[in-house]
Amino acid sequence: MNTCMYSCGMACEWYSGIHMPKSSYRCTIGIDARMLGPEQTGIGKYIARLAEYVPPLMPEARFVIFLKEPAFSAFRPSYTNVEARKVSAHWYSWREQLVLPFELLCARVDLMHFPHFNVPLAYRKPF
Repeated sequence: MNTCMYSCGMACEWYSGIHMPKSSYRCTIGIDARMLGPEQTGIGKYIARLAEYVPPLMPEARFVIFLKEPAFSAFRPSYTNVEARKVSAHWYSWREQLVLPFELLCARVDLMHFPHFNVPLAYRKPF
């Protein structure tokens, strides 16, 4: 832990030069919700229920839901331990392989859940 140059008075962590107050959560769980939306059926409905029912069962965990537009604009977290993040990578695209891993790293996810079989090849953290 480094000294906070922003004098926020909190125990801060530095991650790639980004000022982040130390979290009180025990772990951060990411959910790839890029397939969430009205045009999606099976996986989209599964993701919707996952984001709705799992966070209240684990209040000690922070959940980061990764969404694309227009689902990102429509998403309203129901719980304080849920955060929505907008990602630009569409599934089955080159951006999914090259850009998405960096977007996931920036969110500092401890465990990532990919509800579909397409996991970025460069992603090396637990999933």
